[in-house]
Amino acid sequence: MTEAARLWWADRELQRDRLRRQVELMTEARPELAVATGDSDDYADMTHMYRGETILIRDADLDRVSAVVPGEVEDSLINGVNLYRLRDDDTETALATIESQFGVGIAT
Repeated sequence: MTEAARLWWADRELQRDRLRRQVELMTEARPELAVATGDSDDYADMTHMYRGETILIRDADLDRVSAVVPGEVEDSLINGVNLYRLRDDDTETALATIESQFGVGIAT
């Protein structure tokens, strides 16, 4: 590893600057992406990224999830997994509702 590369990895603020800019580029190119940053509005504090207003649900769980979180199947994906477009909730609120009703792992 070169000295310059070693210094880049050791510089926490440079790492945050690079992450911030990369996330900005992704969200500019793909406006449907949502970025979770906790209580911060700084992309450098990103914990995860997701497609806003949608969740993934298995065929077997579709009826019970749709009973508590209104929406519709947007696309049927591989192996019995559905892309579910939320009608009223944002993604994180919908997932919290589903987890409180049915437990973890029903939707993602």
